[in-house]
Amino acid sequence: MELGASPNERDYEGWTPLHYARHHGKQDTFFALLEHGTEEERQRRLVRALHLAAATGDTALATRLLDSGVAVDAADETGATALFQVATGGECFRRADPALHEVVRLLLARGADVGVRVQGRSALHHAAWRGDTQIVRLLREAGARIELIDAARIGDTQTVRHLLDVGENANTRDPDGETALLGAAERGYAETVCLLLERGADVSLRSDAWGDSPLRVAVSGRHTSVAALLVRHGAAVDERDDAGETALMAAARDNQAQIVHLLLVSGADVNALNNYGYSALMQAAEKGALDAVRVLLAAGAHVNQENIHQGSAMGYAVHNGHEEVADLLRAAGAKENA
Repeated sequence: MELGASPNERDYEGWTPLHYARHHGKQDTFFALLEHGTEEERQRRLVRALHLAAATGDTALATRLLDSGVAVDAADETGATALFQVATGGECFRRADPALHEVVRLLLARGADVGVRVQGRSALHHAAWRGDTQIVRLLREAGARIELIDAARIGDTQTVRHLLDVGENANTRDPDGETALLGAAERGYAETVCLLLERGADVSLRSDAWGDSPLRVAVSGRHTSVAALLVRHGAAVDERDDAGETALMAAARDNQAQIVHLLLVSGADVNALNNYGYSALMQAAEKGALDAVRVLLAAGAHVNQENIHQGSAMGYAVHNGHEEVADLLRAAGAKENA
């Protein structure tokens, strides 16, 4: 640094010398880097260092920084604190890491504010979104308020019931425009989904951020029982996304034969086409989804339908080497050159 090197310089992955010193356990080097520059730069770097230690689950380093006088609730330019950084999952976005749990315990013991929000989202919200029930529990024990959608995301049906009993709206949206039903359906919590539906959750409400419906996220997560609950409560089986995709298409290409059957007996159009002319059968054949192909053919799928690229189910099956699928299609009357 005496020759002009900057301790703030980042590599192509965004790592600074601080990252590398921490990663390799070089605490003396780490603290030497913190001392470089003006007092303002040093204070900024200390905050960044605490956040880095917290986000990587380094309790020993976080302890040393706090002992040196760094404020436990020191915030970065976005308003995030060390506790908030840990709740988001750390740098590797780990779902449930014991090292992160230890850092949370440390920060809470030092008086970290559990109510900090960034862009309307709390630390507990982020922990629940990742499904880290341990951090959620620690934050709640420290006084953090759990919201309906966060309780639904971790399948805490008892808390969901309590919040609904005291007047929470089952269709309340979070800052991303998601509902409790979306959160529970995405993670496959059938009991929570059932309760929300009984209390008036709207099966048609999509995520403002992603455009997904509860049925689509249940299908994507391979949650058959949840998909069945949603269909029984009126979920539109032929609802389309911006690309014209239906839940049936998603289930077919993922070879979810049970869900394909469920959707078909519930009225899904077996021959619906997306914006590019692909049917569920074409998508299943392309992926080699043998079980789904069987169900679709039994339901009357058109075997010789072509998309806008003149591609067909048979063509995709042969091209991708799915011989068993191709044999099924031939037996159903598919043309070799279709």
